[in-house]
Amino acid sequence: MNDKNLIEELRQKHEEYGVLQIRFAVACGIGELTLIQINNGKVISSYELKLNIIKQIECFNPREPLFFW
Repeated sequence: MNDKNLIEELRQKHEEYGVLQIRFAVACGIGELTLIQINNGKVISSYELKLNIIKQIECFNPREPLFFW
């Protein structure tokens, strides 16, 4: 997944899941400013951070909230 697609998917999921940006940033272990910069395309995240972001956004999924296997 390229950064542009990741950013767009994150924006959609933020809205769909109703997650505050600060809460999501904390869950990812990054600062809110860093998340804002990633969302604006000003910072390119590492592969590991991308995986963590994808994993963390699903923790806020209202259909499957906070269940891990």
